[in-house]
Amino acid sequence: MKLNLHQIFQDHKVTPRGIIYVGAGEGRSLKRFAKFTNAQILLIEANPVTCERLKMAVGDRPNIQTVHVAIADQNSTATLHVTNIESNSSILSLTEYKKLYPNLTETQQIPVETRTIDSILTELNLLPEDYNILCLDIQGAELLALTGASEILQHLDAIYSTTSQNKLFEGGATFEQLNAFLN
Repeated sequence: MKLNLHQIFQDHKVTPRGIIYVGAGEGRSLKRFAKFTNAQILLIEANPVTCERLKMAVGDRPNIQTVHVAIADQNSTATLHVTNIESNSSILSLTEYKKLYPNLTETQQIPVETRTIDSILTELNLLPEDYNILCLDIQGAELLALTGASEILQHLDAIYSTTSQNKLFEGGATFEQLNAFLN
């Protein structure tokens, strides 16, 4: 279910000054951020082909920066498991997800660089305190992302994350695990 982020932020008196969106895909969600013209937006996408489409969708908007990298709990490399539905690709192997979506297949594996959220901010000379909203849509790797975000977590007013009650990806986290980590 897609939530109305603008309304949620208004209801909770959160004024977006900076948004980090990990797993931004090819930009279909950009319209969700259209009202936040005063916020700096950092879009992060692991799939190189998808990231190129994202950059084209962003165009020359001065408040949006796009980065091709996979976010994880350490700076290293990983294998991106690309699926026939690109938005379901992950650095984690599909397990239970295949049972829920039998038509979903892995089409290729791509080696990708991984960075923590904190280290990507440092590499881009961005200040953690300039960002107060974190959006995660990285197919089971959300806890990995949060584990590598100890600096930025101190500055956040809101986290919007996809999650599941069940482990759908090998090594992926459940809602309960994400909640426990954040508590």
